[in-house]
Amino acid sequence: MIRIDQEQCTYCLLCLKRCPAAAIKDEDEGLRIDVAACTYCSVCTSCCPNQAIIMKDRAQETRQPYPEHEGICLVVEHAEGALSSYFPELVTAAKQLQAMRAQRIYALVVGERIEDLAQRLLQWGVDEVWMVNKPGIQRYAEDIHYNLISAVLRDQRPSVVLGMATAWGRSIFPRVAVRLRTGLCADCIDLKMRPDHGDFIITRPTQMGEQFAEIKIPARRPQMATVKTNFYSAAETAHVAQGKIVDLSSLYSCSSSVLQFMGVIEEAAGKENIETTEIIVAAGRGIQNADNLRLIYALADALGGKVAVTRPLVECGWMDSMHQVGLTGKMVKPKLYIACGVSGAVQHKVGMHHSETIIAINTDRNAPIFDYSTYGIVGDLFTVIPEILSALNTVQEVGR
Repeated sequence: MIRIDQEQCTYCLLCLKRCPAAAIKDEDEGLRIDVAACTYCSVCTSCCPNQAIIMKDRAQETRQPYPEHEGICLVVEHAEGALSSYFPELVTAAKQLQAMRAQRIYALVVGERIEDLAQRLLQWGVDEVWMVNKPGIQRYAEDIHYNLISAVLRDQRPSVVLGMATAWGRSIFPRVAVRLRTGLCADCIDLKMRPDHGDFIITRPTQMGEQFAEIKIPARRPQMATVKTNFYSAAETAHVAQGKIVDLSSLYSCSSSVLQFMGVIEEAAGKENIETTEIIVAAGRGIQNADNLRLIYALADALGGKVAVTRPLVECGWMDSMHQVGLTGKMVKPKLYIACGVSGAVQHKVGMHHSETIIAINTDRNAPIFDYSTYGIVGDLFTVIPEILSALNTVQEVGR
């Protein structure tokens, strides 16, 4: 646990001032740490000039941490009953954790008129669907969502809670984590679990994607994480749904949302979405300058695909970040990915390595991109792409 050595403490109050959780109390007997409020962030141990704050290894103390917390809960994102297309990826992540440590998988869905959705969720092989089906829970009412989700998780006590790193997930999950006084790891790309005591080992990008961090949440339950979209493969539906629906609606009240729905602003027509396209032509530093992107667009148009770029091109202002593929950009998995002048750094690889077929064009035969390409062309893209375009034109003319 964590405590203050009163003999070493000089009552400088640095820890009291800097504790982000307000867990340090000034009492008659001296300073005391409220263990229930403490998040074990180590700010106090770092700032204490006398090393008077002692924190033991939490991992050792939680080998059998929370026997009352069991299972993996998937928080379901939907739009008026239409299931998010990313939910099958969340199921895959849960199944992988289940293979490492046997446990049940639950799906938590909150909304109104969601009986049919709850029934469909059983097709994904979950053991139970926890349903809170009440009138007035609109999609925009995130204050109602996180209140109900927090209440259900507190009562049902899963060991792990997973969601997708979508705009909705990024809004809901931090608030739920604060409400439950637990740890949250966002935008994860890999999840592992200790088979002996169920501790998470989570990998996520850091330092603008230049490094990877392994994060654990040993001292709190539930362990919460959001998973990067398009990173896990989509799970298949079960042949026979064997789970059950647990209707929790009567257990929770639903107040009115403080948010007011003003209207819908449609996305600009023609705006490209590289996450759903089947063909992507990507440009890297080998494109040399922004004007040469015309060649990339020509190839993408000829193939009926979309254009993507690596992060350096976005940083140069040549393309919008919506076109960026990689750890700090989009995760894509098209049927065909053509990398033009892309070196193939690991940050980019993580964003596109699930593509069915990868064709790389690069003058450097030792470029990392060739290590995971289906086909590689060692050559100048300014020569190779015009030849491909010429061949495509020939095929089109023959077919007329």
